[in-house]
Amino acid sequence: IPIIEDLYRGLAVKDENDKVVVSNEPHPLQKYSDEIVRSILKLLESNDAVQTLKPLAISLFVEMSMFLLKDFSRYHESVLVVLDQAAKTQLSEDEEDPDHDEFVWEIRSSIIEVSTAIFIAYRDVAMQEMVLYWVQPIISHALKWTSEEGLTDEVLKNAVALIGDVVVTYRSNAGLIQQLRSHKAVRDLIEFCSRNENQDIREYGEWTAKALQ
Repeated sequence: IPIIEDLYRGLAVKDENDKVVVSNEPHPLQKYSDEIVRSILKLLESNDAVQTLKPLAISLFVEMSMFLLKDFSRYHESVLVVLDQAAKTQLSEDEEDPDHDEFVWEIRSSIIEVSTAIFIAYRDVAMQEMVLYWVQPIISHALKWTSEEGLTDEVLKNAVALIGDVVVTYRSNAGLIQQLRSHKAVRDLIEFCSRNENQDIREYGEWTAKALQ
């Protein structure tokens, strides 16, 4: 999976600032992407697959969305549906299974990362309205997770960054922005992150607070 990620990143057309260039020519891996997506979704839906592979497999969608850009549109609905289902995986009761809980937090972190990457990628090609429907579900999941016992720094950081990127992506959607500004859980999350001892979390919290002003 890391090799495939490197290929999506390395074979993309970029400008002198290393930013992906929107091109009429498909990404060199586009012709293999249907099978790659099918394989990942099959793995994620399988009860027999090695659990530790699933967060890694989900993360591949970050590279695919960021470097396929508009060509990822043929996959985003199937991907987001499966991620929404995966987001409902629950922690063990009374912390009885730490290995399972570690897996769940890794899955959650990857889900937020992929969702954020899709919003950013589609913003770059003015296609963000295609995935507007999925903004509310992923934010709801993220806010719920940040209130649970065992919350990891990675999920916390990704959750507050998600809010900031949604604000930047949908700045022109006054209703959505106002809803986020007035949402107590969103305000509490941003305030908590802005005061966090972890520098990365604090910086993302401060950035998101500024974006939402």
